[in-house]
Amino acid sequence: MTPPLVSILLAFAFVHCLIFANHVRGEQSFGRKIGTFQQKSHQVRGEVYAVNATTFLLKNFMYDGMGTDTFFFVGASKEPSERGTLVPDETHKTNLLRQYMGEDLLITVPDDKTIADFKWLAVWDVSEQKSYGDVQIPGQFDPPKQQILGAFLQTYHGIKSGDIKVIDAKTLKIPDFVFDGAADAIFWAGIGQVPSSHGLQVPTETGYDKLNRYTGQILTLRLPGETTVLDIDWLCVWDPTYSQSYGYVLVPANLNIPPSLGSLVGIGYSRLPNCERLHQRLQVSWEVFGGYLTIQLAGLIDEDEYMAFGYSGSNNASTMIGADVAIAWWDGLGKVEDYYITAKAPCSTIGTVKGGVCTDAMLGGINDVQALETKRENGLTIISYQRPLKTTDVSFDRMIVPEELIYIVWAIGPLDTQRQPSKHSLYSRSDRSLRFSRPNEKNCDKFDTGVVRNRPTPWPGIKLSGENSRSFVAQIGPSGGAKGYEGLTGFHSWGLAWYINGTLIPELVLKRGITYTFYVQGGKNPENLEYYHPFYITSEPEGGFAQKKEADRIRARIFAGVRRGRTNEYEATALGALCVWKEITNNVKPEDYGNFFAYKGQLGYACESGQPGMLEFTPDASMPDTIYYQSYTQRNLGWKITLVDSFDDPLTHQKLQSPAEAPSNVDSNSNRAAGRTSRFSAVLISVFLVLQRHFRLRGV
Repeated sequence: MTPPLVSILLAFAFVHCLIFANHVRGEQSFGRKIGTFQQKSHQVRGEVYAVNATTFLLKNFMYDGMGTDTFFFVGASKEPSERGTLVPDETHKTNLLRQYMGEDLLITVPDDKTIADFKWLAVWDVSEQKSYGDVQIPGQFDPPKQQILGAFLQTYHGIKSGDIKVIDAKTLKIPDFVFDGAADAIFWAGIGQVPSSHGLQVPTETGYDKLNRYTGQILTLRLPGETTVLDIDWLCVWDPTYSQSYGYVLVPANLNIPPSLGSLVGIGYSRLPNCERLHQRLQVSWEVFGGYLTIQLAGLIDEDEYMAFGYSGSNNASTMIGADVAIAWWDGLGKVEDYYITAKAPCSTIGTVKGGVCTDAMLGGINDVQALETKRENGLTIISYQRPLKTTDVSFDRMIVPEELIYIVWAIGPLDTQRQPSKHSLYSRSDRSLRFSRPNEKNCDKFDTGVVRNRPTPWPGIKLSGENSRSFVAQIGPSGGAKGYEGLTGFHSWGLAWYINGTLIPELVLKRGITYTFYVQGGKNPENLEYYHPFYITSEPEGGFAQKKEADRIRARIFAGVRRGRTNEYEATALGALCVWKEITNNVKPEDYGNFFAYKGQLGYACESGQPGMLEFTPDASMPDTIYYQSYTQRNLGWKITLVDSFDDPLTHQKLQSPAEAPSNVDSNSNRAAGRTSRFSAVLISVFLVLQRHFRLRGV
């Protein structure tokens, strides 16, 4: 939830209160200062800081590059000498030093040494045996390091945490965070002895939304704009409606902490008079003039990502279904198109039903957005576009009344191989509204390139063997993001994937000549584009046969699940009543869990009434060793089937993990909530199919 206007004004006042700290921050935000190079020759000069125990930051470093055989050296002798140790340059190579003209660079001492082990850093010429410039390292030097603040104090609403850690000058890590979610709270930081309304909002990894319910997750917070940990006295969980703290931690002054190595980038200014930050990686600016709404999106996105902004499908909340959005991306030039969302699925045509995330033109409408200016530099993509307030495309475009409050939606996500949007990775998780005719107000900061976007390590893959089982159940569930489907396969999904016998996209090992039965519960209603997934087996790794062009269909080999109908049209044969796994709360993050089985403990399960579909499949010698099970209607829901001639083959005789063999650290009684089932094995499938009729699915 965006803080009320009064909180925003107080935050503005808080920022001005920080001016007194600018000099201190200027010295400390680079790390701990060691000194300044003593210039001796070749124009060597610059300031030297310790970033951590092993890394120097050279600020505004200069060297004319004219030395004979010159390197960075450190040593433990009283003065620089040939007995020093060579330090690799900023590229981690031991090259001769090039010319530097006022540059900032990081260099790291080698081996297992630390800065405190040495007494000097020098620009040393090996041939001439002399220093061109050096700096002395103080005795008993204490380099910057991470600091512990302790846990939240004086808590309400069930708030608990482990010891909060300062990672660097802009980053705090909160382990084991618990909050009941019963209040409209945000993270808030400021100055003074106790928390107060004199502060500013600290976004979470998901943006500036209100806090949801948390049950022990690890949170990483990054202070916005130019604010650092050295500028604040406390961090708290704050309710802006009642101006109340529900738990806080104090931040001691002058912490000896590592600097943030990210840089601040921006466009200098936006000519548009209004601006709001939607996430640390996305801001929107706008202006209403002459019957048109001009929008500028600025986002830290990669060239294989998109950013989206638009108008909710509901007048009372921020909802994606029915939303009128503009999706923008960089493709050598900035591109922007007008989209309409009918389902949380890629744009698809199933029989007479067409929908999903489609351009207006794909649905028979008009592209009413026109790109104006586009720019990309330092990882920041800036795309301005215009649309009329009153559109002639009444079916797919929202009429904008500037004086009225309108709920908005936004997202960032990957582009697929067709340069079409895949399921978002970041999006508006709570309601957000704007009034486009408000008095001019800019609530944006410069972008922080230090916001780390790590690629998490994928969960261990799972293999299921057909040696002792001839039956499998195929259901739908969440893909697990970068830890799950994306990490295991290398492909982007639309957030859903096949669960075979209750496990996420296992590799199936099947023997040629044996008949296997798949009980399919991927949905049978073609009007429900998100949850209509007939099952089929193919040579194509991406699947989605119904969405392929005719030439691609001809090239694909189909082994089971698709046939020609009476009119010679393709039709799916393996479809059945929907059974779906879903996350219990909307703040479950797959990256918080070390393996699939731990994540599965946060999933609920339910089924529609009706029978499963059935597909019988007998692999034979004409089929390649690797084939794929997939969804007939959408790409990238399934994974590999490995065909073998014998289960005694050493290549397939490795450990095969079944769903019943969950890691021992997973609570076998972790299933909770109505409609959830225990893990099951293939030998109990027939019993399971009877029992599941007692479950009914709501809201799918």
